Parts: sequence; structure tokens; C-alpha cells
Amino acid sequence: MNKSAPVLISGAGVAGLTAAIWLGRAGFRPIIVEQAQDIRADGYIVSLSHRSYLFAQKLGLLSELRRRGAGVKASSYHRAGGGALLELDYGRLFSGVDVVQIMRDDLQDILYSKARDLAEFRFGTSINSIEHGEVQAQVTFTDGTHEAFEVVIGADGLHSAVRRSSFDRQAVEHHYLGLCSAAYDLPNIFALEHKFETHMERDRYVVVFTTPKHRLATVFVWATTMREAPPSVERHTTLLEAYANTQPFIRQILDYCPPDGMFYMDPLIQVRMQNWYQGQSVLVGDAAHCMTLISGQGATMAFTGASVLAQKLVDYSPPRAFLAYQNEVAPIVLDVQDRTREIARWYVPRSAGRQIVRDLAMWLLPATFFERHFKNKYSRA
Repeated sequence: MNKSAPVLISGAGVAGLTAAIWLGRAGFRPIIVEQAQDIRADGYIVSLSHRSYLFAQKLGLLSELRRRGAGVKASSYHRAGGGALLELDYGRLFSGVDVVQIMRDDLQDILYSKARDLAEFRFGTSINSIEHGEVQAQVTFTDGTHEAFEVVIGADGLHSAVRRSSFDRQAVEHHYLGLCSAAYDLPNIFALEHKFETHMERDRYVVVFTTPKHRLATVFVWATTMREAPPSVERHTTLLEAYANTQPFIRQILDYCPPDGMFYMDPLIQVRMQNWYQGQSVLVGDAAHCMTLISGQGATMAFTGASVLAQKLVDYSPPRAFLAYQNEVAPIVLDVQDRTREIARWYVPRSAGRQIVRDLAMWLLPATFFERHFKNKYSRA
């Protein structure tokens, strides 16, 4: 590919920033458009493992990633009454596994610090439309400007503008998991230290964990028929209704739910496509597949996918690079998606019988059984 030609990247998240670093260091001219006014990220804990861990090492990021790690040392799973069913020590769990855990906003901050001198950033704008030609795509932005690009990388998440502008709707399958998630942070009202707790009820669960800022982050996941996020003014009520008659521990967390609705909420949706590229456009990260937060591997696959795509663009022409990238990454993604749908049935059981089986398994099986499960998971993708 012609390195003097600019490469357009839509989205300044993990995938977009990672691609910009690789391409910028290889001599390309990345241009990142981001509809937000600055780098922003939800405060989730994410992991870089297996291939993404090695890619981070090649980029010289590991020492800083470790220094700013999430600091969680143990996790526990609790039944509806509050008692612990399973406790895991991260020292044993991650022994021999290439993995680093970090808050998403810290990860993006590190990536941005490396990318800002390698790429041109245009905040407060996004892609409005794309018209593909033989060798270039004509891109119209929301500010009314137009430019031509040989490559347009859609790293703009589940609701991707590049996917919407470049692909027919029939080419995109949305697998609704029948679940919705919400998240916000709050003071450390439980005085937890370096801990990640999952409190499980039938049809719903809540995660709460400590952050490096000495606060708590919480994530809610519940069964629902909702297929799109409600407007912010309805989110507070939606969440309270989803957790009506919950246990006292969770009610204390709900007391800190932002009443203005300015917090994350979205249904859990997997995206499946026959091809991740069309004309001069190519998708990466959640824009291509979206494995949902239940997979626990969205960030690692965004990082891996962006790294592979960038390296292929260095070695090949765009059409060959797109195909080589998809052939390498798609089989891993499809495997994780399939496993995630199966896992979701146990994380959020819809029947009392399945809930009892899950709780008994966590209570009776040795911790080493679950340690092997997570070691396998983090060594697979």
C-alpha cells in the first residue's frame, strides 16, 4: 500500500488507537475521526491476554500497562442470599498465563499517549457517508467536508458508522442475547480491597470491583426483551425496575445510580458478518463482531484484530490485507462468540433449575476446576 496516502480510522477506542500506533510507526499517515470531543471510555476492567499481550509487548507497552494495572487480586461469586459460592485467587488463576488487567480508560489513555504524535486526530466529527470507487472511497463527514481515502478502518464500535455506510443491512446479523447491561462508578461503600465480586440472582447479576482510584465500579446484567438502549432520561427508572425486590447489598449499590441517567446502558448484541470488508472499508473490534462484555475478551480481540490488520496493510495491498486479516482473526472470534452464548445461559439462568445447577457446581466443584477454565480462556484468544 502507498504509505503516503492517508488512512482514515473511525473511532478512537482501543482498536482505532492500536491501529494508529502500528500504522504510524510503519510510516503511514493515520487520521482518526472521533465523534466525542476527547478520548473517553467507560470505567470497566479489561484484559489483554495471549496474542494481544504479545502485541503489547512488541509495542513496548507492557511495563506501563502493568504499572497502571487494575490491582484486583481475587474474585468471588455469591448466591442470591449473599454467601460466597466460589472464591478465586488471581495469583494462582493467572500463574503461567500471559495476561494483564487494566481499566479501559487507563488503557485508552496509554494508547492515546503513544498515538497522538503518530496520527492526526479530529474530535467532534464522524463519518456521514462513504461511496466506494475502484481504488478510493469518497468520505463525507458530519461537518460537511469530503475527502478520498484508499483505506477506511471502521473501529467505531457496535453502532459503527462505517458498517452502516459501507454494508447492506442484509450482510449484518445481530444476535440478541436477551440481556442488557448498565454500568457506573461509586464510592467504596463496602471497603473492598483489590476485589472483584459477582452477586448472582435468577435472571440477573451484579458485578462490583475496586478501581485504582479507590472507588468501586459496578456492572449490571439482566434478562430483557429490550433491543436498544433507552434514552438517558429513562435509564435510572429502567435499572431500578430491572432490579426490583433485589437483595440489600445490591440495593445499596443502586442508591448511587446517577438519577440523571448519564451512565452506560446497552443491550448485549453480537454482530456476525460473512465479510468484514467492502470496497475500501474494513471493520475491526466491536464494529466487526462485538462479542459483548460477557465474553471478557472484547478489548483483547480489538487489540489483536487492530494489530493484525495493521501488519497486513504494511505487507500487502488493501484487498489482500483485508482478506488475510479476516482469515486470521475471524475463526477465533467465531469460537469466542459461540462460547459466550453458552456461558450467558449460566451467568443469567432463566429457570430455577438451571440456577440451582449453577450454584451447586460453584459450591461443590473445587476451585482448581474453574481456574483451569479461566486459564484456558485467557490462553485461547
